[in-house]
Amino acid sequence: MPRPVLENLIRENPALWRGRGPQGRGHPSNAQRPGENTVDTGYEALNKLLPNGGWPLRAVVELNVDAWGNGELQLLLPLIRRLTTDQTRVAMVAPPYQPYAPALIQAGVSLPYLVVVDSGDDANQNACKKNTWWCAEKLLRHADCGLVLVWPRPTNPVQVRRLQLAADASNSLGVILHCGISVDTPVGLRLKVARCDQGVSVSLTKSRYGWCQQGTVVLPQAL
Repeated sequence: MPRPVLENLIRENPALWRGRGPQGRGHPSNAQRPGENTVDTGYEALNKLLPNGGWPLRAVVELNVDAWGNGELQLLLPLIRRLTTDQTRVAMVAPPYQPYAPALIQAGVSLPYLVVVDSGDDANQNACKKNTWWCAEKLLRHADCGLVLVWPRPTNPVQVRRLQLAADASNSLGVILHCGISVDTPVGLRLKVARCDQGVSVSLTKSRYGWCQQGTVVLPQAL
């Protein structure tokens, strides 16, 4: 296949990514051009950390934390605010805690465009797990939903692939929030998020879009 055709396929199709070549996975030329099929994170430092220069569209991203409330939502708050203000729906599927509406309003989120989904009774864990994945997939495929956050317990590689297909079909972004030891799943981008003295530490631990030389940034603590 001619090289220009192959390069275009890698850039345009989120199901394809560049493997380890002679230059190595971390070489800057192995990353997509900044701003291509991406959306601004709202943080300049985070944009520089991500190989594409922002959150990738038509993709599934994983945020991994050691405990809930370690700053994972702070990363997504600028995007949530922007989407809901533009009257695009954002969905939260099976969050481990009830989102605090007054704080979201203070942060500029338009609550009428924020959907919180309770996927079922925790007493029936099998049904709850299936409902969580099913809801996330259906919402990702919905044309009016630009961002879907899902808290599955536990993660499932097969279901992650289904979410990727759903995101690809709708030009939206899916975010899996995972607590504990990270499981190897076919997400396109994985970030490790943790609290630190300076604010919130964000480390890039997996990327199919290329690899930046700088692996960790610190975002100031949100007020």
